[in-house]
Amino acid sequence: MAVLDIILLKELITSPVTVNSNYESEVIDISFTENDFSVQVVYEGGINVDMEVFIAVSNDKVNFSRIPLSAQSIEDENGSIVFDVASSGAVYMRVEIEVTDGSIDLQNISYRAKRRH
Repeated sequence: MAVLDIILLKELITSPVTVNSNYESEVIDISFTENDFSVQVVYEGGINVDMEVFIAVSNDKVNFSRIPLSAQSIEDENGSIVFDVASSGAVYMRVEIEVTDGSIDLQNISYRAKRRH
């Protein structure tokens, strides 16, 4: 019988990153997730912040499409955003930030999922 675990699968950044222009995180393989997964983006030190954060997915690791309902605005200097993604079926995922104005310091982007083993 398979056991379902919740495990931390990936930290998408290992040290703080300043974002003041459009940003794309590392690409990760999500093909082994069981149903839903979540991504948390933690940021601080924002200045004149006007940005949108998206989850983008791909089957070929080249052509990415944003999940339309994943768009979340960042307008605060400090904060955290959590994406709870239901059964995407895609093979690869990344976080994209579209910058209209300002800057933030990304502290962490973490990916959590359930997998069967």
